[in-house]
Amino acid sequence: LIQRNQQRLADLSAELRRYLTEGVLVEDYVLDNIPALMQCLRNCNSTLRWLMLHLTTKQKRIGDELAGTFPRKAVLTFFVDTAQFEFVLKTLFQALLAGKRDRWDKLKAQCTDRMTELAEYFGGERNLSRVTKNEELEQWFRRISTEIGSLDYADATSVGRKIQQLVVALEEVEQFHQIEGSIQIKQFLADTRAALTQMIRTVHVQEAVVVNITLIADMSYAWEISTEYIPLMQEIIREKASVVLRLRAAFLKLASVLDFPLVRIMQAQSDDQESVAQYYSSKLVDFVRHVLEIVPVSVFTILNDVIDIQTNKLKELEARISKDQLREVAQLELRGQLAAATHQISVFTEGILAMQTTLLGIIQVDPRQLLEDGVRKELVRQITFAMHNALYFPAHRVQDFEMRLQSLAQRLDGFKRSFEYIQDYISLYGLKIWQEELSRIMNYSIERECNQFLKIKVSDDQSEYQSTAVPIPSYPPQDERDISRNFVGRLTRELLELSQPRRAFYSHYLSAWFDLQQRSELVGIKAVGLVHKAVGVFGLCGVDRLLGFMVATHLNNFVKVYRAEVDRALAPQLADTVRELLPLHGTPPAAVHARIAAAADKRLQRLWPAFLEFVMKIGQCQLLRRLLQNELNFTARLDSGVLACTLENFNASLLKDIRAHYRNPEKRPYPSEENPLLSELAKYLDAAGMGEPFDRIYIATDPLPSLDFVAFLFVQQYALPRLALDPSVGHLLLARQPGKEPIDGIPLVVGMATLLRQFHASQLQGFLEYLGQYLRVATEGQREALAQAMKEGRPAELDGETRALLHFAEDFCRFGHLPRQALDAVIPAFLFDSFRS
Repeated sequence: LIQRNQQRLADLSAELRRYLTEGVLVEDYVLDNIPALMQCLRNCNSTLRWLMLHLTTKQKRIGDELAGTFPRKAVLTFFVDTAQFEFVLKTLFQALLAGKRDRWDKLKAQCTDRMTELAEYFGGERNLSRVTKNEELEQWFRRISTEIGSLDYADATSVGRKIQQLVVALEEVEQFHQIEGSIQIKQFLADTRAALTQMIRTVHVQEAVVVNITLIADMSYAWEISTEYIPLMQEIIREKASVVLRLRAAFLKLASVLDFPLVRIMQAQSDDQESVAQYYSSKLVDFVRHVLEIVPVSVFTILNDVIDIQTNKLKELEARISKDQLREVAQLELRGQLAAATHQISVFTEGILAMQTTLLGIIQVDPRQLLEDGVRKELVRQITFAMHNALYFPAHRVQDFEMRLQSLAQRLDGFKRSFEYIQDYISLYGLKIWQEELSRIMNYSIERECNQFLKIKVSDDQSEYQSTAVPIPSYPPQDERDISRNFVGRLTRELLELSQPRRAFYSHYLSAWFDLQQRSELVGIKAVGLVHKAVGVFGLCGVDRLLGFMVATHLNNFVKVYRAEVDRALAPQLADTVRELLPLHGTPPAAVHARIAAAADKRLQRLWPAFLEFVMKIGQCQLLRRLLQNELNFTARLDSGVLACTLENFNASLLKDIRAHYRNPEKRPYPSEENPLLSELAKYLDAAGMGEPFDRIYIATDPLPSLDFVAFLFVQQYALPRLALDPSVGHLLLARQPGKEPIDGIPLVVGMATLLRQFHASQLQGFLEYLGQYLRVATEGQREALAQAMKEGRPAELDGETRALLHFAEDFCRFGHLPRQALDAVIPAFLFDSFRS
């Protein structure tokens, strides 16, 4: 049996190659040899079925013998040839069926006209040449013309018999003397017989032939088996890219798997017919995508060579080149390698682009779209893999951080330039695809990372950035201790790690964090610039957004801790303490104020460590956000000045209208909730670096009791004793006291301003009033000495705690974006004058 099928495979393969030779399967040949062609088709499909099913046997001995006799690659080649043969036959018959009526009418009209002309000729009405009038021949030709005109292809058997009789009659009439001697009449008769023969062929083209081809070509048995041949299909595509054109026929043959599950559903007239067809069609399209994805994979494999040549080997041409150096500068060998790689890429894509739009089941597949999806899928895989490997920082050193960012930026820049270079050769918009996919990758990664901070998670099925055709891959964490979901989280947490107060302090004047010991820059404009080069504007926006989620999480956690520590038992006691200090514009005795503050501080000792932790984290995230926003704003003004100015003016005018609304709500309505103006503008402002993080409201919660007084106590009793002034860094607040946990002053100020801004404005105002009251109490005994020092023009002698608190108040006003009048209303102006002197 195996030998017999081996011989059949060889014979049928040879027969298929003969039929598939260019110029063999033409219309006349096919119409004359329908039985032989159909028999060949039956033999091919029966042999193919036997081979594909028997090769799946679980019997090891039989399986090994079959595998040795029938290599899967040979079976796949036979399958592709059979599918191509079926496709050519079916296409030809469908075209004949579609034009059957027109073809029949045209041939019949030609025969009728020729017979009419001959009748007129023998009737003496046409002067083609001198001929004796013959009424019998005239009547005979008119009768033949009438019979031809009465033919109807509805009854194929009867019409075929009549046409055969007419052909015989036309052959016999040539024996007449008057006809035998006229070459012109004999040509007329020969043309008529040829047309009648074509009519016989046309009448034999039946719908049943196409139905039989469909039944013979059924591949429903190979639904599961076909996936085993995907690697072989990809291999033959890699070897010869033009074979993609023939695989189109194989895909159409596999579409016959739809017929089997739909037969009974269609007979039952079920409403599930469309959904079932959609399901199997989508599975078939996935199969096609899986097979053809080898094309973009091969393209990107070659593209790596292009990237290496363009990035590392090929040198840029100078403006002026010496004639002696022309050969060396031309780099002909490298350019030849680049041209060869480019040609290989174009050959791989040519096959897919030459395919026509194909209907697989009920889904129409555009080959150009398949190529684009495949290129997008491989591009996404390459970018995510590069970022996953590069954005991993186990050492937590700034040198390693910068080196990895530079390496990633160089790789992606080379990738982008090479992708733009080949876009014309693959007939795709390379830069557009690059920007769209990079944006989608970043947004998806941010969405995954932000899921940690959301109560209702966004799954992959719900994500607007995930796609079935072009999925974004996920990678496992590179470290067991890593809590980040992907590279965006690792990058953000590394920025936070490098700017921790235990190792760095923030300089407001330089907008950067510096090492506590060596005073070298850790995170600043340089580091953010490297992040921009590595992950682009989308990455900067992603890190900024993730930091915003972290700020909101820290604020919510602070509210929970505050309510747990204060709301239950301390709230009434704090309310009584606050009443003892009223009015806040007054100046109670120093001993009384110190006693009240010390008593309240003793009750709140458990709250202070958590208070400090949350405020420092909030301030650190806010300062990083502002640094990122500055980079985004600079980039927007540099790359798109018109857009940046437009957004700035639009935002200013919109804020002016909103303020006018609050002055006169009836005449100046606020935009409705359905109006997307504010939300869409906010997205543009954030992307252009115009969303001020210090002024943002992150949470909405109920008021916290005595928050302004507790915040004041925290600063005065807990934070300030741990702070000292360091003149070497511009009089910034910096913890330099040995043995105490380092506290960075600027993040502390920013964190306090952000925290108080989340609540009613009275909380922030109350905090300033408590500060002012304490400063007045602390300097009450020094009023005359301070006035005398100012009068004499010498520096005022203030104690360290007072000077630190004045620094804090001034920085709080600056970073909280408060007007100067807010401080002057609660703190005597002469204190700041003496402080600055």
